[in-house]
Amino acid sequence: MVSGIFKLSRVNPWCIGMSIWAWLCLVGTAYADPYNYADTPSGGIFFDSGTNSCAGTPLTRTLNVSDNFTINDLNFGFIADHTYRGDVEVTLISPNSTSATIINGVGGGSDNLNVELNDGSSSLNDGLNHNTGVAPYQYTRGPSSVLSVFNGEQANGNWTVEICDNAGGDSGTYQRSELIFDGTPTGGGGGFSGTSTVPASGTVLNSYHKVTGLSGTSVTVDTSAGISAGDRGVLIQMKGATIDLSDTASHGDVSAYASAGRFEYVDVASVSGSTLILESAPTVSFSPTGYVQFVRVPIYDSTTLTG
Repeated sequence: MVSGIFKLSRVNPWCIGMSIWAWLCLVGTAYADPYNYADTPSGGIFFDSGTNSCAGTPLTRTLNVSDNFTINDLNFGFIADHTYRGDVEVTLISPNSTSATIINGVGGGSDNLNVELNDGSSSLNDGLNHNTGVAPYQYTRGPSSVLSVFNGEQANGNWTVEICDNAGGDSGTYQRSELIFDGTPTGGGGGFSGTSTVPASGTVLNSYHKVTGLSGTSVTVDTSAGISAGDRGVLIQMKGATIDLSDTASHGDVSAYASAGRFEYVDVASVSGSTLILESAPTVSFSPTGYVQFVRVPIYDSTTLTG
């Protein structure tokens, strides 16, 4: 989720929302989003060279990416207990069958892995024993093969993680894998609206809906016309601040913000009457409800301005 707050220090009360709405009318272009998908089997899964050898049958885990986006950047999180880290190999395979062995027998006799792999970071062969009992991730290290090989692919679908042990005498317990993406939304969700050719002047790409109720993932609006499942929008509160309206030098001073200026991008999972069901509940608190709007924000992979 993308969220935040606009801060205003001294304004003309009539204009408190105008610059923000003008900004929103220009949002109908592609932008990057964070996407995370994790696999955390309860209690972990044992592996060793006898049951999961690299020449035989690796331990296989599947992470499903349900969103539609083009990969701009990919990091990979991994946690496993192992008494000889140099025995461990991890291969990542995309839905497009692109494969990279991102952990390939590095670390020698050091114990365990609690690491986020990021292209360009220092080597995983750091001589350190990792602690799998602390929160993800203890260290950021470089992969054995670059993760940028996946850049430009469509992320949607099943990703396969293969974990194996290439030598006897030691064993491990797999605990966690995580795909950590930066991506640009594409067709099939996230408010994608294909291509657009619009006049450069006087065209509003968004639709605006007054929020009359907000609870968990449910958002009630005055009208849901023009909103569909898969759309992206922004919940934004532009009212509620206390502004000095006196005919004095203090005119326009903001003495209390309340919740004014708060916003958060959200994705619509389904629409039922005037109720929007979001994919996840907003992390930002909005109040009072009557001061909040849902603004549909189309995302184009190609936009041509004319005029």
